[in-house]
Amino acid sequence: PDEQVNWKLGWDGDFIFTCGRSTHSSGLIILLNKKTNAKVIYDAVLIDGRALLATIQFDNEVTINLVNVYLPNSPRERSELLQDLQHKLTPFRDSLLLICGDFNIDLNNTGPDVTRLSTFLRDFDLVRSNSPHVPFTWSRAGTYSNIDHIFTNPELNFTLDFPPN
Repeated sequence: PDEQVNWKLGWDGDFIFTCGRSTHSSGLIILLNKKTNAKVIYDAVLIDGRALLATIQFDNEVTINLVNVYLPNSPRERSELLQDLQHKLTPFRDSLLLICGDFNIDLNNTGPDVTRLSTFLRDFDLVRSNSPHVPFTWSRAGTYSNIDHIFTNPELNFTLDFPPN
């Protein structure tokens, strides 16, 4: 597609891209800076417009499976896609995983979405790695929530060090 051509012209490194069926409600990209001393050794669109996988090998021979996720607003669709993602990531269960993106689920709430995501995290032995300086990632009309997340294996766990505003 034209979007991929535009990214090739404007980005000086590897990237993986999917726009899904609608350019207004889905789409993901993983950008790898050429200065990182890493290379993409495998990539796949796990769910069109909703989940991308890049297996990245660093110079120190560490290999990480990076997954970028964008789950829909609809609870039913979100639940189905999370279940599909869990199934598609099963072959990577015993590898180093970093799963990040817009989950449209606030873990500070309760309900079926939080339960399903918590089960997914437990099944893959993943922990949350977000910045302590970012109290929320989404807001509208005085409502605030944290729906964008980074999850890693405990051995990869890190804290993002964004300075407070």
